[in-house]
Amino acid sequence: MYLAADGDFLSFWTVFGIVISIVVLVTIFKGIRIVPQNDTWVVERFGKYRTSLGAGLNLVIPFIDKVDKRWDMRERPIDIDEQHATTKDNIRVKIDGVLYLQIVDARLASYGSTNPHLAVTQLAQTTMRAQIGRMDLDETLSKRDAINDAIVDEINSAAKPWGLLVKRYEINDIEPPIDMVEDMKRQAKAERERREEETNATAHRNAVITRAEGDKEEAKLRSEGERIKLENEATGSGRAVEIAAAAEATAVRVKAAAEAEALRAIGRAVGEDDGQLAVTFRLALEAIDAQAQIAGESTIVLKDGDGARAAADTVAEAIAVASVVGRMLPGGGSSEEPGAAVAAD
Repeated sequence: MYLAADGDFLSFWTVFGIVISIVVLVTIFKGIRIVPQNDTWVVERFGKYRTSLGAGLNLVIPFIDKVDKRWDMRERPIDIDEQHATTKDNIRVKIDGVLYLQIVDARLASYGSTNPHLAVTQLAQTTMRAQIGRMDLDETLSKRDAINDAIVDEINSAAKPWGLLVKRYEINDIEPPIDMVEDMKRQAKAERERREEETNATAHRNAVITRAEGDKEEAKLRSEGERIKLENEATGSGRAVEIAAAAEATAVRVKAAAEAEALRAIGRAVGEDDGQLAVTFRLALEAIDAQAQIAGESTIVLKDGDGARAAADTVAEAIAVASVVGRMLPGGGSSEEPGAAVAAD
């Protein structure tokens, strides 16, 4: 009996210790919170906001503090469903986009709105429709960046109480009505044709200008070549004239020197008896030839008498000239005249 009672007593304390250990472990487990990176947890105490837990190991009071919200603080893309909007010129278009937002304040995100992501999505749709209504269709199609910036600015102004920050908004597609699409295709085709014609006209004009400039440059180079050619020809002609003149002057000098040398030789010969006789004989022959030539070519009778007498007169004149020349030269004072010797012979 005692053993049984003692056994029951030991079993009770064993169970009690196990229970206490479990309670302690649960309490410790409930008081430790490990928050993942890029997350923020909102802690409430008795239903009231107490604090926000950042990434890492955090301690809370078990059974008193409670983690109410867990927020991912990373940037998040949200698709904006396709919707219809009417432009300023009453053209109904389909438009959709993507919104990129991030929770920057976990407390405001928890208590500013029951569903901040849904609130921002609805706000983005209404803001997009309002922005499209302020613009014509052409502006809507060509100014997407302006629409995106305007939507982001308006959403951020309204979403501050929700603890959200809209980083950017991108329009995926703007789809006009089918008839407008056809009109735009025709307009785009006409615009392409116009640009093509302008490009061709510009190319033709540039080609004409380039060709004209080429012709101008060619004419300029040709005229320059002709001028250089004429200058070279003139320079060559002048040089040729100079060379010819120099050659002619040289020839004249050589001829004059030769004639002077001949005259000096004749003079030296005349200074001697044999030389005077040779010169006299030579002059007599030339005089006879000249008389014969004149008689043959002229119709005027220069002297009367027969030919022999005329020839003798001519010879006598030549002998007299030679005698005079001999007396004028140095050493020509010989008393004996060549004419006398000739006459004696």
